Amino acid sequence: IGLDTVRIRLLDDPSKLGYSNYDEYLDWAKQVVDWSLKAGLNPVLALWGYKLYYSPNEENIEYEANLWSKIAKKFKNYPENLSFDLLIEPSK
Repeated sequence: IGLDTVRIRLLDDPSKLGYSNYDEYLDWAKQVVDWSLKAGLNPVLALWGYKLYYSPNEENIEYEANLWSKIAKKFKNYPENLSFDLLIEPSK
């Protein structure tokens, strides 16, 4: 039995990890995805919607949707074995 998939967990607030903005954070995520692909793994980008989880309102729904727009633009030319887990634990 071997490992062929890696789940890369993304937060909706990059400041929790010391990043000043989401674009900088996605540069890190891109590096991890690239390493995963180079190693023959199938990466899964998984967003944990912290804001939406604790405060499920229209503003946070729009915020999470905007993050996925940024993520989609960053990875639009990646191979099909990169997949996406749109929202982990979307609400309580």
